[in-house]
Amino acid sequence: MRLSQILLAVFLFITPAIALGQDKTFIPSVQVTISGEAGKPVIKGTSNLPENTEVMVELVRKASSYQAQDKAVVNKGSFSAGPFSQRNNPLNDGTYRVIVRVTPMGQIDAVKRLFGSRGELLAGENVRDGSITIAEFEDTFTVGAQPSKEADAQAVKDAERAMKQWTRESCRSLYGANKAKVDDCVLDVSGK
Repeated sequence: MRLSQILLAVFLFITPAIALGQDKTFIPSVQVTISGEAGKPVIKGTSNLPENTEVMVELVRKASSYQAQDKAVVNKGSFSAGPFSQRNNPLNDGTYRVIVRVTPMGQIDAVKRLFGSRGELLAGENVRDGSITIAEFEDTFTVGAQPSKEADAQAVKDAERAMKQWTRESCRSLYGANKAKVDDCVLDVSGK
């Protein structure tokens, strides 16, 4: 085998997308609207994403230490996630960020073919390149009228208490009745 044949074989192996004439060809788009009852929003989206694409919808408000996610599936160009709540109660008043993420991971084969197995065929201003390329779409919306510092402070305390409880229960599930190991685990996880 000649050197030129070896170099060609290596080039074809390393860059299959270029060798097949593929380029970043799919530019995803997503638009969101908010519906649902007061304080318990439902995030609805329309998009050009293919049928059965899974999207992750995340809702965030730092002032309340609020972060929640819901998976949705595109059906006839639309999807719906939620309703979102704060421990089954309406969300605190204030401005929330909604983030819709799309990744090639976990998608059906037809979607992976369009996106590329690692997202290499995705393009556009909302695409974030990395070891796995993803598309992210962000928007904001407001719940209620005026944020309450007291309600936000209480939500932060509740979130901290819930995290401590979750940490202890998780450590207990690992180490059972061994209190010393559970305590060490809690310290390790909490960083204190």
